[in-house]
Amino acid sequence: MAAAAARLQTVSEHSARGESADFRVVVRVRPALADEHAAAGSHDSLVCDGTMVTARHDDGLGPSPAYSFTFDAAFSPADGQDEVYDRAARPAVGSILAGFNASIIAYGHTGAGKTFTMDGALEPPEARGIIPRAIHGIFSHIAQEALAAPSKRFLVRAGYLQVSTDHTRTHTHTHQEDVARMVS
Repeated sequence: MAAAAARLQTVSEHSARGESADFRVVVRVRPALADEHAAAGSHDSLVCDGTMVTARHDDGLGPSPAYSFTFDAAFSPADGQDEVYDRAARPAVGSILAGFNASIIAYGHTGAGKTFTMDGALEPPEARGIIPRAIHGIFSHIAQEALAAPSKRFLVRAGYLQVSTDHTRTHTHTHQEDVARMVS
């Protein structure tokens, strides 16, 4: 139990460090696609530096200005699923375990990497996204709490909604088999 508690940060820990626990904005830059690399005559670059993303467009006509944007966290294409989870989602899971509600929203255009960030892949384990990692963290915490207090009861409610321009889909009951594999 101590190990799980040590790994999970709660709202009060964030407040003590001066971080906003109410609302955080993070960005993840995906790798450039093959056709983006092949675009003749222009070159775009995005550089992530912890909390800042700097964008520059070079059209071959000379230097262009750099535009910098600051976020609570910024992830480059080299950052793995584990780092994204640890810095962007683990604090929300810790807040949930402390009794608060939490939401994680992935927003972006088609092909931006939202599904990969949220779902990832079940195998190999390091490719798992935020949702399977959060489920594992929550149920691991419950298992340890249940060992310490066998008569303690737990209620877990979760929802997963995917909205796009042409449809809305809930995923609450569609991945029960996957959830069972992630928890075991």
